[in-house]
Amino acid sequence: MPWTPLHAALGDIGSTLDFSLIQRAVDEGIEENSNLDWKSVPPLTATDAAGRQAQGIELAKDIAALANSGGGMIVYGVQEQDGDTSAAGLIKTFKSFGETDLRNIRQVANNLIYPPVTGLDLMFLTAEGNSDEGVLVALISPSADSPHLLYQKGNHEWFQAPWRDGSNTRRMAERQLADAYRQREQRRQRQEQDFAKIYSDTVKSVGGTNPGIGPTWIIGVAVPLQPRLDERRLNAISARRFLHASHQYFKQKGFSPLSELLENDTRVGLRKFIFASSRTSGPGKIQARIELHGNGSFALAFTRDGVFGQNIREVGQVPVDDLLAMAKDIIALILQSVDSGSISSDYMVKAGVEPHTEIFRHPDPSLPNHYQPFDERHRVKNHEPVQAVMVTRYGREQLLESAAEFVTDLMMQIGSWVQVTAGQLEHEIRMNEDY
Repeated sequence: MPWTPLHAALGDIGSTLDFSLIQRAVDEGIEENSNLDWKSVPPLTATDAAGRQAQGIELAKDIAALANSGGGMIVYGVQEQDGDTSAAGLIKTFKSFGETDLRNIRQVANNLIYPPVTGLDLMFLTAEGNSDEGVLVALISPSADSPHLLYQKGNHEWFQAPWRDGSNTRRMAERQLADAYRQREQRRQRQEQDFAKIYSDTVKSVGGTNPGIGPTWIIGVAVPLQPRLDERRLNAISARRFLHASHQYFKQKGFSPLSELLENDTRVGLRKFIFASSRTSGPGKIQARIELHGNGSFALAFTRDGVFGQNIREVGQVPVDDLLAMAKDIIALILQSVDSGSISSDYMVKAGVEPHTEIFRHPDPSLPNHYQPFDERHRVKNHEPVQAVMVTRYGREQLLESAAEFVTDLMMQIGSWVQVTAGQLEHEIRMNEDY
């Protein structure tokens, strides 16, 4: 469970976010602040069109304000105390929200806020022994896309940029809005720098900067657009469990970073955990490395050292299907990040071959685990790493669509006609879930 502004207000660092924590906040009269908002009425429950439209605008305004103010938490079902105070005074439970209700909340927020707020986590909390009624919690992550603008439906000439000033929601003035846009651009520049650095650091960590000296590595990195803030919550046990859970999506056998590293020990780095393996295979070495970072990023590196058979070693040559295996491992790690709730933003991804090579070997369709002799027509002279964004904020289908585009681009870059679709990825995942 996440550590929230309510935990901070209660001075609690270990309790689960559940109904009893909301009850504690009421008992202690916790006041609203710039990251915590009490609402007595659940969202989008009006029966008339005008009332529902007003509730939609209010919902979007509150979400945008918190996203513009470093993130926060809205609790629907808590009435404030009487008088000039914003302290929690009474829990007013309501009937459970179904998936359709939660989907409608997200849809209204996306339609009225631009750019859309990613990382909106909705949870319905019920008291022990009563699964029919409870309160709704909306967790809004800090946003790298702020400022978020609130529009009225059908009127894009009118907008405002709400923000939280203590327990109040206000509109940004012109100077505040200009500062917010400048900070957004600075965040994006830092983001691109950090993304380039994690890729270059991974290449350096495996010695992939010296052509003709060491093996040729396949490198892959993924960095969330909105990193986790609680970086130290990742530990060695959870990191290993994360790897094992990620492997279950495709259950790749043979050569891939996840397949190679499932049984290897964990090493600790600075706010990251490192898994590395090396084993002899005929005349070369099969090596793999995965770094899991506390902020939700990860880096992968893999080489079969030019090994194409028990006694065949072609230095500097890379099998086409090893790149496909690397791409599937990246997808699996992102899927697990999203499904586990640890990350709710899109991912920047990049995959390439280091040091540079021009020779990619294609599988022999008539002989499993064999490769066709290199044909000069397959030489790739201008190979470069492929970079893309995997979209997670609109659900599994959209994630797999963007993942399939990334894989297809990666394969076409090396002259392979392999084209992967979202349906193929989903089918493979479902097949593994059935076993």
